[in-house]
Amino acid sequence: VPRGTAIELTGRASTPLVSVGLRRDRESVALRADGRAFDGRFTPAGSGVWAWYARAADAAVEDLPAPVDVTVVPDSAPRVDILAPLADTLVAALDTVSVEGAASDDHGLAAVDLHLWRPGPGGTRAERTQRLAVSQGPAWSGSVMIDLSAQRLNPGDALHVTISAVDNSPWAQHATSRELLLKVPSLDERRQLARAAADSAVEAVQRTAAAEQGLQQRTSEMSRERMNHPVAGRTPRDSTAGRQNANTLSYETAEKAKALAKEQQDLADRVNKLQQAAAQLRDQLARAGALDSSLSRQLREAQQMLRDALTPQLMDEMRKLQSSANKLNAEQTNQSLANLAELQKQLREQLEKSAKMLQRAAFEGAMQTLHDEAQDIAAAEDSIGKDSSQAAVGSRQGADSARASSGRTGAPTPAEQRLADRSDLLSNAIHNLQQKLADADAKAGARNADDAHTFASASERSMRQRGDAQTAAAEMQRAAGAMQQARDQQVAEWKHELTSEIDRAVQELLQMSRQETRMEQQARTGQATAEQLRGDQSAVDQGVQQTQQRLQAQAQKTTLLSGRAQRAVGDAAQKVAEATKLAADPRNAMRTPSAMGDAADALNRAAAALARDRQRANMASSASGFAEMLQQLQEAAKKQGSINAQAQGLMPLPGQGQLSPEAQATARMLANQERRLAQQLDDLSDAAGGDRAAQLSKEARAVADALEQGRVDAATVARQEQLLRHMLDAGRSLQKDERDDTGKREAQAAVNPKLFTPGAAAVSGKSAEKYRVPTWDELRGLSADERRAILEYFKRINGGGLHP
Repeated sequence: VPRGTAIELTGRASTPLVSVGLRRDRESVALRADGRAFDGRFTPAGSGVWAWYARAADAAVEDLPAPVDVTVVPDSAPRVDILAPLADTLVAALDTVSVEGAASDDHGLAAVDLHLWRPGPGGTRAERTQRLAVSQGPAWSGSVMIDLSAQRLNPGDALHVTISAVDNSPWAQHATSRELLLKVPSLDERRQLARAAADSAVEAVQRTAAAEQGLQQRTSEMSRERMNHPVAGRTPRDSTAGRQNANTLSYETAEKAKALAKEQQDLADRVNKLQQAAAQLRDQLARAGALDSSLSRQLREAQQMLRDALTPQLMDEMRKLQSSANKLNAEQTNQSLANLAELQKQLREQLEKSAKMLQRAAFEGAMQTLHDEAQDIAAAEDSIGKDSSQAAVGSRQGADSARASSGRTGAPTPAEQRLADRSDLLSNAIHNLQQKLADADAKAGARNADDAHTFASASERSMRQRGDAQTAAAEMQRAAGAMQQARDQQVAEWKHELTSEIDRAVQELLQMSRQETRMEQQARTGQATAEQLRGDQSAVDQGVQQTQQRLQAQAQKTTLLSGRAQRAVGDAAQKVAEATKLAADPRNAMRTPSAMGDAADALNRAAAALARDRQRANMASSASGFAEMLQQLQEAAKKQGSINAQAQGLMPLPGQGQLSPEAQATARMLANQERRLAQQLDDLSDAAGGDRAAQLSKEARAVADALEQGRVDAATVARQEQLLRHMLDAGRSLQKDERDDTGKREAQAAVNPKLFTPGAAAVSGKSAEKYRVPTWDELRGLSADERRAILEYFKRINGGGLHP
């Protein structure tokens, strides 16, 4: 019976009874005797065997029923659990976390509570309880939002969360869920998470690209197999039934085609998840304080590439393949397979390019986090060194200086041990990064191995010199400098690799263009035989293909190689291939010289496009060239403002007719300036993030056409003003992206401000600065104008011109 159950007993005896009942050990239950009948009830407190006893008027009754065996089932406690989050979670100090829970009990629930606590000073607990439900039925489920900003968590703190429930039984059974930890990671942990997220994102993109390559090969093989092996059992072509059978797909082949389409859909879903992984990597680097403007831009470009990889044409071909396979239409299936294979090739190339860019961003982010971590360790070691020096001075003044001195060289303090552990982790991370650099690019890894080795060696020397904390701090500071130098050299190496390849490509294209021109002249004058022309043209064709392949490999690693230059090289390769095809057939002797001339012109255009990219890459101070594009947009806006002012001066007064000849000549001059400005915007459109510039170029050409026709009226001036606003808006929008705002800013009052006491110090240079000027690392996430304004502000307040 369940605990608390009352058992009722009734019966009759063959003789009148004086007393009757049950007993167990020292317990007994007396029942009411009424002649031969008896009855009663009792509530057993626990399990056991109850034996009967009975007495008649003259003697005890010997003939008794079998004992009553009672098993008391205890009341079960409520069941309560936290359903989400499923495991301990890393959170930001200002996050709002949704916690979902559920509870149940057969007696019903009297109360459900949420408990939050965090460790306090001296081993105490700061706990808060929130009532979630009262007098519920047998089950409860719900969610609660926890505002972490109200908990005032610091990096490294953890909030403990549990849900408890009390049932509605007389015993008020209590149960508590598992404990959920909401932890705010420390800065070191954030840096480790950022590096892990970078490695994971790169690996995921590489795996997806490899899977796409395998799928593309299988799609191409199936397409070729369908074309080379027609449907078995087809009837002669001249019969109607034969034509129908020839266009009928077998069930097995249709299932294979649908499986390919399904696999491509799964890979498309993986690409969508890769976009989220790239966004999460950007957030992780921002939280770790390692996201400067250049790195932020690289990650946004990688996200954009992943978004552009899934083209609408690819999705349409997947649907067409599934539809034709369902209809068993062989002809449409063959065409869809061929089209899908080509689109899969483009998707694979885009994924490979995204993987290269993410990998470079991961390397840069890792270098920056390791540099920042080394600086933090250096600062901590310097602080320990200063404290030790002060303690040593005090101990020498006292009577126990010997004991203090010997104690200093003994076991490390907890703070020193934690610092040693951090140094160990840092050294291991540096060695891992060095190995990844070498594996990813043996050439670049060799160039940066010395810097990484310098960093690791300095870390090891720092750990060995723990007894002299100030010397250890200096070693670690040098290690941080080595890591920053490694990052700078790595970025410079990537740019040098690109510019060197462009220089080589330009020289090769110009040389092949001269060779094409020479062969054109020989073909027109008959100075060379058809066989000689065919061999020379074939050599040029192979050279252009090799140059194009090397440039495509570079395009997978950087955005400084513009789409215009790649299209120009592709067009040149096509023109050269056409000339090679014509030269191979003597019947095309009349058309071959013209095709060679066209190929020479295309090669010259490709070299010119690459030369423009070379100039932009050489002048770029960032890996993406984004900052330079912003500057050029600002200069274009200034030119547009000047053109607008001159055009407004040409507007005729009310009542006047058309423009005078002098005004028309000025308008044509302004039209030429507007077209040159449009050309500059066209050049910008090939750079990273240049989609806005392409739209501005179209607007500028429309304004130039109006000025060329002498339409200097209110409508034209309004279009010019609108164009200027769009230029300014584009610059501001891109700058906003570049600043990498990470959320709300909250002002806080100063606590225990440090007072400035000059004393006997010098009154010039840094000694006279009342407020410390921010360093470059602290200002690197801001634009140039913002940095200039902040430095000017500190200059003024330190000079006494402004009192905050």
